[in-house]
Amino acid sequence: MGQMYLVLLFSVFAVVASQQCAWLEAISNVDMSMKLGKSGFHRDLQVSLAIGSKSRFMECQLLYRFVIPAGGYIDMDSVNNSMRFHTVYPSVKFDVEAPAEASKNQAVLLYGHKVYRKVFLINDSFALPVHMRYHKAVENGEDAEVEFKAPEIFVRCSTDQEDYTKCAKGGFKWPCDVSDKKKKCEWVRIPKKKDVKAIGIMPRGNLNHLNVVAVVTFLFVFTAAAFIVAPLIPLDPKKQDKEESKKRE
Repeated sequence: MGQMYLVLLFSVFAVVASQQCAWLEAISNVDMSMKLGKSGFHRDLQVSLAIGSKSRFMECQLLYRFVIPAGGYIDMDSVNNSMRFHTVYPSVKFDVEAPAEASKNQAVLLYGHKVYRKVFLINDSFALPVHMRYHKAVENGEDAEVEFKAPEIFVRCSTDQEDYTKCAKGGFKWPCDVSDKKKKCEWVRIPKKKDVKAIGIMPRGNLNHLNVVAVVTFLFVFTAAAFIVAPLIPLDPKKQDKEESKKRE
């Protein structure tokens, strides 16, 4: 009897939960791709997203939550200058001078400006400027891998549709937009169908070559110093007299 009661209670809970998130269940596909553009220390994290639903998106906006790895950072002073339709929320400050080993993962919010009205498909794409940090030298000089994981995706819709309001109630509270830090809104997190990531490769110095580099550097500096100092050393008086005598002759 007790087991039957538990099964019945679980079934009721499952039905209620499914009814509460019918709007979310209507989403049929979530496709995201990521790759790192450019090379060196200055990169672009290129992101494309498509969200399809069986019901229309009514007055909806996107929010992304990225976790920037310790091996990278965002220049918060300039990042928004290069993006027209997205804005990074100024909630964190990166130490742009710190090496990877002295840094930590930091989360940032990125808001999309576009409002999706009465559509079944949301398409979005952008290039987020990111920078790679210096990595200290290691034995054998193996390259460092900096892994950028896919962001969490959130949607907020200005609608009184019952399916959506039930799904948003008790959801994630983030700032409504970048203009008002105090006002919070409820956002619905969109589950990703698969995990995607982008990996940046950064070269590192080889500790095994440290002695060779030190010797070569010393010889170079010593030789350069010798060429600079040599003309400044006074000649021996006897040699100087002989040279002056030759000049007179």
